[in-house]
Amino acid sequence: MAAPVIQTITGTPTGSSTSHTVSLPAGIQSGDGLLLISGTRSCTVTTPSGWTQLYEINDATNGVANACLYRDADGLEGTTLAVTISTTLPAAWYAFRITGVDFGTTPPEAGTATSGTGSTTYDPPSVTHSGGTGDYVYITCNSHSVYTHNVSQYPTNFTGDNLSQESAAVASSSELAIATLTATGSSGTAYPNAFTWSTDRDDAGNTIAVRASGGGGGPTPPYTSITVTG
Repeated sequence: MAAPVIQTITGTPTGSSTSHTVSLPAGIQSGDGLLLISGTRSCTVTTPSGWTQLYEINDATNGVANACLYRDADGLEGTTLAVTISTTLPAAWYAFRITGVDFGTTPPEAGTATSGTGSTTYDPPSVTHSGGTGDYVYITCNSHSVYTHNVSQYPTNFTGDNLSQESAAVASSSELAIATLTATGSSGTAYPNAFTWSTDRDDAGNTIAVRASGGGGGPTPPYTSITVTG
């Protein structure tokens, strides 16, 4: 069995609204696994038809939220996805196209999402996949509550990226960072260490385990590309 392969990641910053148009990765084919991670201020995400919510955390006290949706592609998804959130806010989104998986039989699993306040570091939770030893891609993410802060350090051995979206009111801005790690012959457990940001702010996030299904996805990543639209 070979590790799953993140073929493409697409990042979309979207303006202040309850209706958001998120770019999907290019080249989607039937049988690919699709993941969508959101980073916003406090709100909830309505799960679009055909998608499944993996987790959602909405911390109204600290004003930060993070969620993940997934589906097996049928090849008819098109280039964008319409997503509704509960409050008029900007948002940041990352969409992943992953091969070598079958979410219908081996869905992704996540840790227990956490949130916190006023720190330059966010230590994401661990995750343990019920599938046990196998080949995995681990994705950890951190929703950060203010625009234009940069990640100065990603979790050790993870490859990362971040994007942000600012509204007219800076207090309503959002930023989202992701980091990925491929592990062959893994126990199914990952313990990522901290994201470090340039400035302290409120955070929410989680860690996701994606297990190979069947024959796996081919050669080991890194992923082909990250594209940011919008």
